[in-house]
Amino acid sequence: MEEENFPRGGVKKAEGKKNKKEPNLFQDISQGSDTKKKQKKQKKGGKANKDGGSESKKKHKMEGQVSGQMGQEQPQFLSKKFLYPGMLMLGYVKQIKNYALMMALPNGLSGTVPITNISQAYTESLQRFSEAQDDNVENVSTLAELFKVGMVMPCKLTELDKNADSKSLTLTINPKDVNGDLSASSLRHGMCVYGNVSSQEDHGYIIDIGVKGVQVFLKNKHASRYIQLYNNDNPLGVGQCLMCKIKMKGDRMSVLTGQNRVVNVTIDPLELKNVEGTEVSDVQFTSLVPGMKVHAKVEKVVKDDGIVVEFHKLRGLIHKSHLPKPPGSYSHAQQVTCCILYIHPLIKAVTLTLLPHLTDYVGVPTGLFGKVKVGQTIEEATVKKTEKKRGVFLDLQNNITGFAGMSNLSDDNVENVQQAFKKGSTHRCRVLGFYPMEALVIVTMKQSVLDEKYMRITDVKPGDILDCKVKKLEKKGISVEVHKGIMGMIPTMQMADVTLQHPEQKFKADDKIKCRVLFVNKKRSNVTLTHKKSLINSKYPVISNYHQIEVGQILEGYISAIKDFGCFVRFYSDVMGLTPRAMLSTEPIEYPEKVFFKGQVVRCKVVHVNPPTKKLTLTFVLEGKTEFGQRTKEMPKDFKAGKKVKCKVLKKTETGVDVELVSSHMKAFLPKTHLSDSMEMCDALWNMYKPGDVIEHAMYWHKSKMPLLTCKPCLLTSAENEEDFVTTFDPLTPGMMLPGVVRNIMSYGIFVEFANGLFGLVPMQYAVDKRVPDIKVFYQPGQTVVAKVVEVNKEKQRFLASLRMKDCYHGNTEIGIELTWNYLKERKRLLESLQKTKDKGLLTKVEFGSVHKVTITKVTKIGAICELENGIKAIVTKDHMPFKEEVSEGQTLDSVVLYVDLKQNCVEVSLDSKLVPPVKKRLEKDDLQAARVDQILQSKVVLIKDDFIVVKLSGHAKGQLAYLPARRHWNDVLEKHQYTVGQENKVKIKRVEGDLILASLKVHEDKAVEDEDKLNHVPSHSLNIGDICDATVRKVYKDQIYINVNGTHGRVHVTEMFDHVENGSCPPLRLTKGQEVKVRVIGFRDNKSKKYLPISHPKLKKAMPDCTMKPSILSLDKLPDRYSCTENNYSVGDKVVAYVDCYSCNYVYTHVSPSVRGKVHLLNMSSSLQVLKEPGKHFRTGQVYNATVINIYTDTLVELSLLDTPYEEVCLGKETQGVVCLSRKDAGLVLQLRDDIRGTVDLTDISDNYVDQPTEGFKQGDILTVKVLELDKLSKQAVVTLRPDESVSKPVDERIQSISDLTRGQIVRGYIMRLSKEGITVRLGVGVKFVLSQGSIVDGKYVKTQMMKKELKVGNVIRVKFLGYDKNNEPEWSMQDVERIPKQCLSDTPIRKNKKKRKRSVSNSSADSEVTKAKKTKLKNIETLNEIDENIQLEIEGLEKLDRDDLDERDSVTNSSVVSDPGMNLSDSIEERIDKDWKNLKISVSGVGDDDKQVNRSVVETDDMLMTKEASEESDNESISDSEESSSDSSDNEEVERTSKLPGKNELEVISKKEDASDVSEKNNEDKLDTLEDSDTEANLRIKERLSKKLSESTKTVRQTDSSSEKSSQKQKTRGNKRRSQSELEGESPKKKQKESIKKEKEVPKETVNSDIEVKVVTKSDVQVSEKPVLEVGDGFSWDTDFKLPSLKQGEISSDDSDDEGTEKPVKKSKEQIRQEKKEEEKRIYQAEMQRLEGEVQPETADDFDRLVLQSPNSSLVWLNYMAFHLGTTEIDKARAVAERALKTISFREEQEKLNVWVAYLNLENMYGTAETVRKVLTRAVQQNDQISIYLQMINIYVKSGKTEDGEQLFNTLVKKHSGNKDVWIKFGEFYFQQGRVESARKLLQRCMKSLDISQHVDTIVKFAQMEFKHGEPERGKTMFENILSTYPKRTDLWSVYIDLVTKLGELDTARSLFNRVIQLLSAKKVKFFFRKYLQFENKHGSEDQVAEVKRKALHYVESQGFVDQ
Repeated sequence: MEEENFPRGGVKKAEGKKNKKEPNLFQDISQGSDTKKKQKKQKKGGKANKDGGSESKKKHKMEGQVSGQMGQEQPQFLSKKFLYPGMLMLGYVKQIKNYALMMALPNGLSGTVPITNISQAYTESLQRFSEAQDDNVENVSTLAELFKVGMVMPCKLTELDKNADSKSLTLTINPKDVNGDLSASSLRHGMCVYGNVSSQEDHGYIIDIGVKGVQVFLKNKHASRYIQLYNNDNPLGVGQCLMCKIKMKGDRMSVLTGQNRVVNVTIDPLELKNVEGTEVSDVQFTSLVPGMKVHAKVEKVVKDDGIVVEFHKLRGLIHKSHLPKPPGSYSHAQQVTCCILYIHPLIKAVTLTLLPHLTDYVGVPTGLFGKVKVGQTIEEATVKKTEKKRGVFLDLQNNITGFAGMSNLSDDNVENVQQAFKKGSTHRCRVLGFYPMEALVIVTMKQSVLDEKYMRITDVKPGDILDCKVKKLEKKGISVEVHKGIMGMIPTMQMADVTLQHPEQKFKADDKIKCRVLFVNKKRSNVTLTHKKSLINSKYPVISNYHQIEVGQILEGYISAIKDFGCFVRFYSDVMGLTPRAMLSTEPIEYPEKVFFKGQVVRCKVVHVNPPTKKLTLTFVLEGKTEFGQRTKEMPKDFKAGKKVKCKVLKKTETGVDVELVSSHMKAFLPKTHLSDSMEMCDALWNMYKPGDVIEHAMYWHKSKMPLLTCKPCLLTSAENEEDFVTTFDPLTPGMMLPGVVRNIMSYGIFVEFANGLFGLVPMQYAVDKRVPDIKVFYQPGQTVVAKVVEVNKEKQRFLASLRMKDCYHGNTEIGIELTWNYLKERKRLLESLQKTKDKGLLTKVEFGSVHKVTITKVTKIGAICELENGIKAIVTKDHMPFKEEVSEGQTLDSVVLYVDLKQNCVEVSLDSKLVPPVKKRLEKDDLQAARVDQILQSKVVLIKDDFIVVKLSGHAKGQLAYLPARRHWNDVLEKHQYTVGQENKVKIKRVEGDLILASLKVHEDKAVEDEDKLNHVPSHSLNIGDICDATVRKVYKDQIYINVNGTHGRVHVTEMFDHVENGSCPPLRLTKGQEVKVRVIGFRDNKSKKYLPISHPKLKKAMPDCTMKPSILSLDKLPDRYSCTENNYSVGDKVVAYVDCYSCNYVYTHVSPSVRGKVHLLNMSSSLQVLKEPGKHFRTGQVYNATVINIYTDTLVELSLLDTPYEEVCLGKETQGVVCLSRKDAGLVLQLRDDIRGTVDLTDISDNYVDQPTEGFKQGDILTVKVLELDKLSKQAVVTLRPDESVSKPVDERIQSISDLTRGQIVRGYIMRLSKEGITVRLGVGVKFVLSQGSIVDGKYVKTQMMKKELKVGNVIRVKFLGYDKNNEPEWSMQDVERIPKQCLSDTPIRKNKKKRKRSVSNSSADSEVTKAKKTKLKNIETLNEIDENIQLEIEGLEKLDRDDLDERDSVTNSSVVSDPGMNLSDSIEERIDKDWKNLKISVSGVGDDDKQVNRSVVETDDMLMTKEASEESDNESISDSEESSSDSSDNEEVERTSKLPGKNELEVISKKEDASDVSEKNNEDKLDTLEDSDTEANLRIKERLSKKLSESTKTVRQTDSSSEKSSQKQKTRGNKRRSQSELEGESPKKKQKESIKKEKEVPKETVNSDIEVKVVTKSDVQVSEKPVLEVGDGFSWDTDFKLPSLKQGEISSDDSDDEGTEKPVKKSKEQIRQEKKEEEKRIYQAEMQRLEGEVQPETADDFDRLVLQSPNSSLVWLNYMAFHLGTTEIDKARAVAERALKTISFREEQEKLNVWVAYLNLENMYGTAETVRKVLTRAVQQNDQISIYLQMINIYVKSGKTEDGEQLFNTLVKKHSGNKDVWIKFGEFYFQQGRVESARKLLQRCMKSLDISQHVDTIVKFAQMEFKHGEPERGKTMFENILSTYPKRTDLWSVYIDLVTKLGELDTARSLFNRVIQLLSAKKVKFFFRKYLQFENKHGSEDQVAEVKRKALHYVESQGFVDQ
């Protein structure tokens, strides 16, 4: 039952008044006297309810007031007095803030929608976002993303404060509030409602409209237009308000009854635009919502106020401000479409609007006022009309209406408005604001307002100079009034040019001060100003935008921040720049805060500016200006870096301590980070120092503006040895150890500061030994380190260093002990000094290891908070809680103090019941034995800190606590991370002083002893560089010899043996083992790392010497200064001797010195073309050449030239030589030039006379002479040409560099680049190309470019005409090759691409329908043939299974004349059963069940092959394109699949997919036939005879059918016959006859067909083969293969020949001869068919391949052969089509088969396609296969085709995507090694170590080590194995691989030593394998004595293990 509407009437007027009572405009017309009854009920209710009486009275009172205002017929403005909570209004979004929407309401009112009043779903999203603890929280859209200014939407008033400003109106747009009164019954199709997005789903959005029980869904298709046009293609966000149109399916009653509670909507603006007004005949009053359109009828026109309208028994008012026309223009009963404006809930009053921008709103933001802005002055505004009481309406511009109220007309009182502002007069006005709901601009014409400069904050501009009024003085600055209503702030730093100590004395309230605007914050309505006179009076430009800045410009600003790396300078607005520390001054400023201060005004110069990124770089270094930081004071006379001094503290700053030198009384600076080696102690000591304190131990570090000091113990200790303390750059050499301080940490490395201002860079790979995610966690500025110099660049005065432990730490555990000892001494001194202070006094008295009573105050999840007896706070972590005991608040327990935290003012204690009692017991008893130095004790970790580890000792020292070093070395940043609380270790006591015990881990001590022992076992020597010694040859290799010199091992590299060599010679190393030679020491190498050591290295005397045998060096008295085996001292132009190592990828790699390699490019190898064509044959390993250095890449690699002529660089405009790398018919040639420059030759630059296919004459490796046209040496790219010089001959086709070179009407020639759907892409020159679209005109004809693709080829020449430019300034072209364009490619009418496609698709579909219809007809009878072919196997199997006796009996009964009459049909005996079982026959074939496992796969294959054959011939006759052929093939396959879906198809499909099972079945059948033929028994002979008869008769029937249809078929296939030779026709005639016989059979009824074929039904009673009756045919012919009949013998005549040649008389033969010939012929046919089935006969045509792929659709081998067949005939497109067919056909389960096709497809595109086609195919392949497999296959293709750069690029992509896969990195490394790029492979190993998990490091390093053995340096491989085995000595697999590699290398002695090592390390279970391997090794390579020695060692090992008895 529907609710009736009872609108309230007006209030009852006073009785004394005689005024006539006006009827209530909103009263229900049909209501009658029900109102009085209702009023009586209300009165009764009021009396009954005393509690609610007051509220009811208030409500009635307000109702009376509102009714009195709105109860008149005169429409009125919406005023604030009329507002009532719950009122619904239409609002306009005028401003969007961060947390609220500002809404414009009717009559200029405004309200606020808080962010929590948007929708319920949006509020919940905000709540989840605020409560989220991690980053995995949903993204919540901001209000600016959800709403746009100009959106119109209904809102509801929730709160009202009539005494406040109108902005205090609080609104809501939540659908549950706005549409809360709507019911499901009020919804109807086409109705518009407002809703908010609740959530996003897969297919659309759920919309919340606030109607209970109704779900609203917005589909994606209904939102796509809105999203694309008005939402920036972004999906709709949760909370977004939308205007929706209901698309209701079915009857509304389904919604009412709950059957269809899901309603679809659309937000498409086009559909919303067509929405008409709602007929509200059955809509309740409560269902009315603002914004709803309704049809209304004018009831009454109220003069000058508006109109009254009627709609559905209700009356509504429309004020004249919401009428587009004057009220008088409306007539009674006129129909209008209105929009509801607002609804009063108390009196149910409805106000509407007729303004177009509201009635026509379709949910899209509207811009009403164009470019009009607040504060804008409009010079000429025309008066439209005037109203006496209201004001003046003006026409501003572009139909925008302005309104000036009475108070805004003039500064003076206007008596006669109409006289002062006549209609049509123009006036000057200024915009004050907007009334969006009325589409009015509020203006003023007051002269005082027009003259004002600032009306609002947006009028204030940065740089303006203002007179401000001081309001008050605050902590952050001075608050001033800029203008009326505009406030500003002067920050403290901007009060004056100097820092004011007492600003209150200078600035008083109401003072007038001059200021300058710095920044205007429009969002916060605040202005930032400055009172600095230097800025106010500045003559430099005001910079408020980055686009105003130019490089070199001088600017003036102020310093806003000071950092270590420089100063930030701020200008006006938000413009800010950085002055790096290096640009602060020409003098180095180490600490900028000592020179500059915040707020300082500075002049600077622009160095670099990037406006888009807002990056500005400045410099303070200006010409003629005194620079900052200049040393105005002299340095101390005794200043020397490293000298110790005493100083006194003057004051403390944030970054350090200002001190005074005691000796010279000069000032110096001690940075905070230089107070201690411990970063924790630096802050503590800084807090400890006070002015006047004397620092005894300090040292000069370096000098800046003043001397800088340091107190770091590490630096003080290192400076004691002045000789090793480096303070200048010159003494630096690789290998030096330098103490320093971390200065800065960058993304690429760490800058370390050393003494006297030296700086070194530590690359990131040299920072730590293991890969870490964030290096800043382990290093921080100011940290003490010791760096090892790695590389020195003396030219740039730079050097690289390493901080890795393996480079800087040599196992000395005393370093860590000393570090911890120094820390503890400093801490003790600090605690003693703080005992006298108040805040730290009690805390410092608490001693480490003491026992105290603590009271638990709070228990948390991570521990507990306690208090000591003296009130000091104590913390207990979870690890130190009582064991298996629970503590509670208030409980008192004993605790042990572990750490005193001075920073947090607390102590860390332990309540562990296993720790506290022993400590307490030891403290109580003094006679307990304590720990002593060098004792080994068990320990347990109890506390871990940055500088130490606390452990508790066990054994006799139980109850004692000791310290372990947290760092073994200054660089050991990973040691503490290896400890965990509770970890147990054995420790060695190192120092004991009172209660202070220092220990070290036993494993570290053992490792130090082991390293020392290893070093002691290596023989030492007294050799020095330059010594000449006698040596003995130990081993001879092809590139080096090993020697014994002075009792130690040494080496002589091949580059150090000869002084002079002949080019191309191979100097033999005529040395033998034991030979004496003279050598000279030139360097030393580490025995373990094989790296060269510096002279100062401590292990130098135990290192391997590197020597030389060159006579020239031996003859000198002293070794030359530049002669070194460790450094690259070569320079460009030096002559060197190069020894060939290998040739790879156009480079010859050589050895120049023991540490330097050289590479020679192909063009620099020789001037002989014969040598350059085959460089691999002319440059062999071991050859030596005299070379010239032409380039230096790194310290270990140089580029050489072997040419006798001077080396010439590639220069612009000169000729040079290049090697052809790639030839592309669509682009040109790619050449490799000298200097690693890649040159490109455009198609148009190959010749000046264009010819078709210009690239055909070039192949990879050709050497050409070209001229350089363009050159970019930075990117190594060049554009070159092969054109001859124009001065020699005039070109036929001139070079075109741009289209501007052409004139209108000019005809030029170009090359075809591409043929695509868009048209023909033509290339005229380098970078000059265009597309001839499908409408290109030729002599008034339009070209069908799609049809011309067959006539044109990529790379051919084409003539075009330049027609000029079109309207869009795009060039227009036309083709001119009329003679090359066929007539069918021309059209008289313009060609539209879309229409052509539509027409083509229709024709294709009609043709396909005809073909499909014909195929369906053919398939009806082919089914029968399939059934016959299927049962051949079953007949054979059945005959074989018959018992011999039953077979004889059966033969005698069924056919007694089989042997005597071979011509008799085998099936005659059962002819009567055929008719009876015909129905069963069809069921048998079509309904084969799952139990029938012997069904032949050819059942389906025959259909496919026949149809494919027919489809291909039909396509040939119709002359369709290649693409159409491929599409028809695919459609044919689909048709076959549809047709083959018969009952029982599941079994057929399964068997067709299982090739292996089918092949086995066929093989078994063949074997059974062979068995029958080989057997001589009578039964077998009978079986064979019966089979041969069946074959003979069936073949005879087929031939008779062929002969009758052959003549008619040949007339239809003339095209195919022309292509075939006579021999081919003879070979293919059986195939044609088969097809014709099939066609003929289809025309014959079933009975006729069946009677022509000899069949036999083998039932279950006869043979137990199948459960259902099956059909056999005695036909050995196969329908799916082609074959050639054997050649006839002499005298024999083919039956085909006899048919064709009727003139020849047949030779008479006896019956026996005829019978014998038939047998032989059938046997030949059978064998031929079996050969076809087995694949012994290779396919020769496309049809053959079609049959093969249908027979084996999942075999990639067949498809690949098919592709190769097309490639052999250069039909590339057909090969692509085959590849696409294969990918569609092969089953998705056959992943490997599909992968094979993808690889072949990629290979095809790489060979014959373009880079773009390769990329597209590769993208598809990656999407459908395993990414890694495809990428690796593609890389192999690139490598094989010589595109190594592409392969490397693809490898880089692969390792980025799969950085965690070790196999990818290993493959990449193998690639580098195979290409001869050994250094790149080694760098790759370092890269992969950073990406791989640590568990994969060992396997990866082992693989790279193996590659070093095979392709790199075996010595390096050995080193890698040794390093790994030193860490993992028990890895048997590593030992085995290592031994095998060394054995393969031929180093048998090394292998023996490895065997001896491994058998000493492993357990008995593992060592057995190596003894066996050792014995096999000696049996193969050793002598009998050595074999016996191995056996002796094995026996000794067994005895030592106690296995003697066994």
